[in-house]
Amino acid sequence: MSDEVAERLDEHLGHPATCPHGNVIPGNTAPYGDLLSLAELPPGDKARVRRISEVAEHDAPDLLRRLDSHGLVTGAEVVVAPDHSSDDALTVDMGDRTMALGISTARLIWVEPER
Repeated sequence: MSDEVAERLDEHLGHPATCPHGNVIPGNTAPYGDLLSLAELPPGDKARVRRISEVAEHDAPDLLRRLDSHGLVTGAEVVVAPDHSSDDALTVDMGDRTMALGISTARLIWVEPER
């Protein structure tokens, strides 16, 4: 793609800093602070989903559809349920929705804890 086409596309899209899944577009600055994986979020702490790994974007489109169908998307407020009882899985609350995730999947989701 030529530089001119890239510039026009960027302008048409409103100069986004990230892709729809929160991954920073090269040459831009992340519009969020320090992130940690959802797997590392302490139970009971609130956070916002800011990024879903490029691995999921490219290698697991079914996973992206599943996350989306449960409302686990960039911008969503999440809380890891304090009563999860497995080292291999956790439960995520998103308002009125709940979703069980394997730890390997939770490591692909990056959140910004509320301060």
